[in-house]
Amino acid sequence: MSSAAGMEREAVKMQVEIWSDIVCPWCWIGKRKFEAAVRKFDGVADIAVRHRSFELNPNGPEQGRYSVPEYMQAVLGMPKPRVLQTLRFIAEAAAEVGLDYRMTESRAANSFDAHRLLHFADSKGRGKEVRELVSHAFVATTLDIADRDTLCVLGSRGGLDETETRTMLNSGTFGDAVRRDETEARRAGIHGVPAFRFNKGTIVSGALSIEELQSVIAEELAKTPAGR
Repeated sequence: MSSAAGMEREAVKMQVEIWSDIVCPWCWIGKRKFEAAVRKFDGVADIAVRHRSFELNPNGPEQGRYSVPEYMQAVLGMPKPRVLQTLRFIAEAAAEVGLDYRMTESRAANSFDAHRLLHFADSKGRGKEVRELVSHAFVATTLDIADRDTLCVLGSRGGLDETETRTMLNSGTFGDAVRRDETEARRAGIHGVPAFRFNKGTIVSGALSIEELQSVIAEELAKTPAGR
């Protein structure tokens, strides 16, 4: 038997881009499900993930004005019983993947500065940590993620220099990176999040199950040459 025959098959390399919005409660749930789905392919696939920005509502809401329930009633026109039912349903879905949602306490927020912070964190190699902290702050605390002081504190907890973070936020840096992500989403026909794009081709979006994501990943890996 040749030495080549005994070699392990080279892991298939694949890039996945994930568009999401911090103020989309389904996006953090989707991220957890995707992470769980990817674990099935440990050892056979080298999956590189790139997180990209998407704003569900670029024009609002005004900082500090509404809690999430107030926003859903005043702006989205939902009656209070339906609001509470919806938030309860989302919390139950989050609990299924190990997340603790308390959105009756959350502050509705414009997410543009939070997205800029995440781009900054990615550039410093701290994107994973800061993304988790900002996501948790929105869905499970009373912190206002549109407030730059709050973002500076969260960035510091995630390993960023607080002074550098404040300078970045006040300068407007990484705003163009957020806009490029959103422009690319429009070009790709993405209108809602979470959305996943595999190797610049196949796009799937919405609240997919772990099994559905595993199926898509398997199909895409089958189309991708080893070592790509």
